[in-house]
Amino acid sequence: MFRKLNSKLEKLFDQKNPSGPFNEGPKLIPPSFEMDGPLRSLENLSYVFSGELTQENLPNLFSQLSCYFEIGFLMRLDPNSRKHHLVDLFAFAKKIAPPESSRALRLPQVELYTILKTRARPFLRHFGMSHYDYDDKMFTYMIAISARDTIVVASRDAEPWAKLKIEALQNTLMKIDFSL
Repeated sequence: MFRKLNSKLEKLFDQKNPSGPFNEGPKLIPPSFEMDGPLRSLENLSYVFSGELTQENLPNLFSQLSCYFEIGFLMRLDPNSRKHHLVDLFAFAKKIAPPESSRALRLPQVELYTILKTRARPFLRHFGMSHYDYDDKMFTYMIAISARDTIVVASRDAEPWAKLKIEALQNTLMKIDFSL
């Protein structure tokens, strides 16, 4: 019995062109290092907030960004002083009360949905939060979403992935009606 099984196995391995599941040839393996999942859920925020966004709903939208960025600031322009005040804040997926000692900040005036990038440490230092950027590898990205409101997010992601994430955020925000 053992000899019979052994001879069958030898014949199976000696065949030049075996039949069975192993002769299908090489298969294309999809790239394993993609950020498709998180970016798709970021882009889907525009469907969640597809109606007209009100001042009451803006903090809800802003809090959803905490899943994608390390730190986020929601800034509102004071028309009298022409400076932006901190309205809402999150850091590492937790909502934080804005510091009472936070001073108004003059942000650059840009077109809606234009992205400005800078190192995070000077921006965080203004709010007494520079300890969050302990290795000076974080960048902040500013996006004006209306004439009054601006979102500033910080990310530690390396350049190719940070760029993809910021572009996804920009595309998402452009699909939302910010007639605040």
